[in-house]
Amino acid sequence: MVTELEDPRHAWVAVAKRDTGLRKIATLTRRAFVGAVAATGVFAGIAAHSFAGRTSGVTTTGPATSSPTDSGNQPAVQPPSDDTQPYYLQPPDQVPQPSYGSGHVRSGGS
Repeated sequence: MVTELEDPRHAWVAVAKRDTGLRKIATLTRRAFVGAVAATGVFAGIAAHSFAGRTSGVTTTGPATSSPTDSGNQPAVQPPSDDTQPYYLQPPDQVPQPSYGSGHVRSGGS
């Protein structure tokens, strides 16, 4: 006499249920991956749009008394004329001065 667990039809049903479960998990995993990639793209686009370099609208010009041929007083880098060009670094207004501190740093003490 063959028990219910040894019946070949029971083994086939168990294999079919296992295969169905694996397909569902594979589909769920695939959809989660696609959703994560899409969400990453959306967040990257939002961040790129939100933190894009922008000019303040204030332009820097040389002194009013300088002549067009006097290139010594002109800024080294001109700011862009519109928002389509990137804004480059400007030189400081004054030359940085050295610090004359002791050079010792104490952390955690008072």
